[in-house]
Amino acid sequence: MFCKYCGSELPNGTTFCLKCGKDDISEASSEIETTQEIKNSNSFEYTPDVTKEEVVDPQRNSMASKILTFAIMGLAFGASYYLSFLGLIFSIISRVKLSKYIKIYNDTEGKATVGKHLGLVGLIVSIVLLATLFLDIITFILHNNVYIENIFEFFKFFGIDLSI
Repeated sequence: MFCKYCGSELPNGTTFCLKCGKDDISEASSEIETTQEIKNSNSFEYTPDVTKEEVVDPQRNSMASKILTFAIMGLAFGASYYLSFLGLIFSIISRVKLSKYIKIYNDTEGKATVGKHLGLVGLIVSIVLLATLFLDIITFILHNNVYIENIFEFFKFFGIDLSI
């Protein structure tokens, strides 16, 4: 039994509280008993819905975020005509980080999977636009007679004959 005024535990058969001195303890509150039992109980345990193995590793999440970031930058720069070389660089960095990720974790999931696919698309777009840019530069140079002689001499230096 507990005192309804101060909540202290009372021995059975007591007519007054030994702690606060109140006489009217005959109606010891069951709410106080319940509250006191909860305070004294150490049996409450939190059981999460996920197991320990399912909790995401912060290093894994960080690596996946970096893969995704470089893949997005590779695609963004790769899609811009004159900056496609930066897209190629960022896409290659994304692929290198992805290979390290796969070596460590043996698979991809979440951000790493999205980064894997975006990095591949960025790589392909960058290569196509770089090839197009290179062909445009060659076409521009070949259509300007001023530079043709210098280009021919440049290639002859490497043993390539471009004369028609």
